[in-house]
Amino acid sequence: MPSSASRAADALWTSPGAAPPPPERWALADTDDTVLRSRPEAADATPPPVVPPPRPGPSPGPSPSFESPRPAVPGASSGPSVSGSLLSRARRGEEAALETMFRQFVDEDEQVLTAAYLGKMGFLFATDSFGCVTDRRVATIRSGSFGELLYQDGYLDEINSTVVHQPAIWMLYVVFGLYVLLALSIASPFFVFEPLFAMFVFAVLLVPGLLIPRFYYRLVKSGLVTVIREGVSVYMFADRQRLAKANEMLRTISSYRERRVARLHAR
Repeated sequence: MPSSASRAADALWTSPGAAPPPPERWALADTDDTVLRSRPEAADATPPPVVPPPRPGPSPGPSPSFESPRPAVPGASSGPSVSGSLLSRARRGEEAALETMFRQFVDEDEQVLTAAYLGKMGFLFATDSFGCVTDRRVATIRSGSFGELLYQDGYLDEINSTVVHQPAIWMLYVVFGLYVLLALSIASPFFVFEPLFAMFVFAVLLVPGLLIPRFYYRLVKSGLVTVIREGVSVYMFADRQRLAKANEMLRTISSYRERRVARLHAR
């Protein structure tokens, strides 16, 4: 049997022109059979499903980024650098490695015409030399120990003159001759008593002398200089046996400089 409160709520709810019951009595009115009969749509209505709150899942990973990777060392700068593996490949003359080194400095739309490894200067803390010619500029990179890096370039149409230098080797003969005299002075006292032993000592002393040309060419270098108008000249040092690479760069510079100057004057 419906309670008196329920009947009162039903009467209040179903009376024509009556205002709806207050909020505190909605639950009582909605559960009464009379209300359900007077509102068939309420009886047919399906209660909304209860959707449980989503469980916390794993945190999303970092959003994809197209920026260049940052250096792993805290506080290190993200400037141009040459990694060890790239440097070793460039020393072997790999064109892809050489172009990658110079692409850090030149525009993306520039065409790399030629790039080469030119040689090494020094012994323990040596410096490597690389040269490059694009359709706009001539450039060089010197890579030293402990992250040292020197880049120079100049535009082809700003070149006034070029210089190719190959030093004479007479000093090498002088140094080698002095070393032979030193070896003879050390072995000569033994010629009086033991000539065979003296010759053996002289031969042993000559073995280190065979390294003199190697040491000489590590310090005395050939090279190419391009003089830039109202700018800094671009220096490329080269090993004597790699001077042909520098000459090839010089021919490329001359050819493309003439083309570039002609295009500029034609505008």
